[in-house]
Amino acid sequence: MPHHPRGEAPHPQGRSPARKDRSLDLSVSRVRPPVGTRRTSYPRRRPSPRLSGFDYTGGHAYHVVFLTDRRAAHFADPTWAEAAAAELAGAATRTGFGLKAYCVMPDHIHVLVEGDAALGSDLRRFAHRFKQQLGFRFKQATELTLWHRSYYDHVVRPDEPLDAHTAYILGNPVRAGLVDTVDAWPSSGPRDLIAAHGETDRSEDLSLRLVVARLETSFEGTPHHDHHTAP
Repeated sequence: MPHHPRGEAPHPQGRSPARKDRSLDLSVSRVRPPVGTRRTSYPRRRPSPRLSGFDYTGGHAYHVVFLTDRRAAHFADPTWAEAAAAELAGAATRTGFGLKAYCVMPDHIHVLVEGDAALGSDLRRFAHRFKQQLGFRFKQATELTLWHRSYYDHVVRPDEPLDAHTAYILGNPVRAGLVDTVDAWPSSGPRDLIAAHGETDRSEDLSLRLVVARLETSFEGTPHHDHHTAP
């Protein structure tokens, strides 16, 4: 007669207790531990939010969104909103981009930049320089982290007029209910563009309106989702 440890019944169907334990261990191993609980104690890195297989250099235009850390309203302070606008212009000039439009919202920034193939414009260099320069100044002054880890980009497609992106960017404060007209928001520009632009979407061209609607659908989820569109 086989011997069984005290208090333990024979395992049905001839499977040993050791075999059962291994089965349970395998099922548990498929459950991911909470972030930061692995041996290294470092959180798992998210995949890169950049488009795989796309070269972010040359004469492309990009609609970029930078988020503050934990969506803190750091740019509600006019001093930092002005500093952000100045750093955007400086980073664009130094990396070969034309700064077409921007809007500094309290907890995020929308930017439209256009590269120059002759200058080898690189979106990654532009974004890195801008975030690094302003983030360092902010850290020195406040001892706080300014930026969310990465940024969100939309590669402007050939069928998307830049005017549509401009309309969307300048219209952010109006859609958020912060002001009634785009020219009433002080932290967007360039200012001569706003004076010429007038309303959020002054064009009667259906194609422009369709692109603006597409951008609204795409970027409204930016805090939680990455949105990328290749040319």
